[in-house]
Amino acid sequence: MPYIKDKVMLKAVGIPGNKGELIQSKEQGRKDRELQKACKEFEALFTYQLLKSMRRTVEKCDLFHGGQGEEIYESLFDLELSKQMADMGPNSLSRMLYEQLKREDEKLQRELEKANNEHMLTKKTR
Repeated sequence: MPYIKDKVMLKAVGIPGNKGELIQSKEQGRKDRELQKACKEFEALFTYQLLKSMRRTVEKCDLFHGGQGEEIYESLFDLELSKQMADMGPNSLSRMLYEQLKREDEKLQRELEKANNEHMLTKKTR
């Protein structure tokens, strides 16, 4: 494998050029995992509220209604079910939300980088 000196080429092939880039890559990975977790938790909470609302539409029969114990059990069951349902399938709410937020974050990072570069150029010209 030829020795690659150019940092631009290193970035293009995904090899960190120096320690700072490696740390930045680890930081980005950590941010991505946190964003995925937050999106999955959001979907679970949304699904839980949906299940809870759906259960309210079903009339309870006095003969089989278990009272407050049954309501607590159903609530816990719905909570666990919603956690299991989160992030299922390629078109899940959490994945779509993650992709959208990641694109927005990348766009903001590029704009911030551009603004920093412009600021550095104006400082050098003074």
